[in-house]
Amino acid sequence: VGWYCNGLYGGTRSPLCAASRVGTSACGSSNGANLNTAPTTNLCVSTSTASTVSGSGPWTWTCTGKNNGTVVSCSANKITNGVCGNASGRTFTYDTSSYSPYIQCAPGTSTNTAFPAQGGSISWICNGTSGGTPSASCGAQRNAPLTNKAITSFGFNSPAVVGIINEVDHTINVTVPLGTNVTALVATFTTTGKTVNIGTIVQVSGTTVNDFSNPVSYLVIAEDGSSQIYTVTVRASINPTWRE
Repeated sequence: VGWYCNGLYGGTRSPLCAASRVGTSACGSSNGANLNTAPTTNLCVSTSTASTVSGSGPWTWTCTGKNNGTVVSCSANKITNGVCGNASGRTFTYDTSSYSPYIQCAPGTSTNTAFPAQGGSISWICNGTSGGTPSASCGAQRNAPLTNKAITSFGFNSPAVVGIINEVDHTINVTVPLGTNVTALVATFTTTGKTVNIGTIVQVSGTTVNDFSNPVSYLVIAEDGSSQIYTVTVRASINPTWRE
C-alpha cells in the first residue's frame, strides 16, 4: 500500500509512503506427500518463499513468509518399494542365532523378524515405505545340528601305524613296534563329530600328546550335544623283526 502525506498550511507533500503486509508462512501441498523424486512445485503457499530442497528422500525445505515473515519447516517422503535383503535364500548353520551381518530387507520393513529354529525355516515380506509396493516372498532356513559322532580313522605318524576301528563296540586297537615309548604319542585322527576330548582336554589331530600306557577313552561330541566314547588300546608288536 502506498500514500502521500500532504503538508498543512501550505506545507509541501511528503514523498511516497508505503507499507507491506507480512505474508503467511505455510508449506505447500508437497509437504507430507509421498513422492518418487524430489519436489519442485507446490513447496509453499503463495505468500511464502521456498528455500532449496535438500536430502535424497525424505526431502526437506523451509517456507518463509514474505516481508520478513516467520519460517516453517516442510518435508516430503520418498516412495520406496520393498526388496528382499541378502538374508533371503540363505541357509544358516545350526549354531547361528541371528541374521546378522545379513539383513532381511533392503529396503523395506519385514513382516516377520523371527529367526529360524534349528532345522526350520522362516518366510517374510518386505513392505515398502511411504506408499511403496511390498516385495515378493522372502525366506531363510537354518540347519539342524548333526548327530554324527564317529572316529573314522586313527593312527600315529611316529611310529607310522594305523589303528583298527571296531564300530560295533567302539574300540580302536593300535599295534606299535616293540620298544616304542607309548607315554608320549601324538595321534592323528578324523571324526564326523564337532569335538573330540580326553577328559576335559580338547584333542587336536597331529598335535595333542597323550600317554597310552593304559587304554584311553576318546569322547566324540556331536553338534547336537550327544556323544560317543571310543576306547583306544595301544599294544607293542610281539614280532621282534617289526620295523617302522
